[in-house]
Amino acid sequence: MKLNLLYTYIIVAASCLFIDGQGRLLKASTKDLKTSIISSKVSLDCDVTTFGELQDITDVDGDIKICSGTIVFIEQIDLSGKQMTFTCPKGGCVLDAELKSRFFYIAGGSNISFDGITFKNGNSGVSPQ
Repeated sequence: MKLNLLYTYIIVAASCLFIDGQGRLLKASTKDLKTSIISSKVSLDCDVTTFGELQDITDVDGDIKICSGTIVFIEQIDLSGKQMTFTCPKGGCVLDAELKSRFFYIAGGSNISFDGITFKNGNSGVSPQ
């Protein structure tokens, strides 16, 4: 799966380069690239396997399919103002905060849901907002 994922990133990166009418190379924005990566993974069973991938993909609203296995958090991820659904299609997904106290920071205007995911070693707190 790692080889297919690498191939997908290469194809997506190449497809995000544009040429204007005079042959000059134009760049797509990082957000466009991440959106293209998400949409190109539709044929894959899941979107993320590592903390870095999870952190990157949360820049864009939408559904995120976590691969079976454990993802160890290095730091908290800010999901404030996001509209996201995290699922674990094949089961066995664990988010592990290890020595960190918090997985996510979620503030106003957010709509976040988790389905089939186990949280390990973290704290939870809910603000009155």
